[in-house]
Amino acid sequence: MYTLAVCAEMVYRDLPIEERARRIHEAGFQVEIWDWTRHDLSALAQTPPSSPR
Repeated sequence: MYTLAVCAEMVYRDLPIEERARRIHEAGFQVEIWDWTRHDLSALAQTPPSSPR
């Protein structure tokens, strides 16, 4: 079984990185960040997933 991940830097480019990560997670994928040095990892770690719709 493979784990599929989506790069948050490549999708939803008009949104903040935290919202991108949330949407990717909601879609059922793992979140990948290529250049993690450009982002606030503490803020990303504290971003809770949205509640189910």
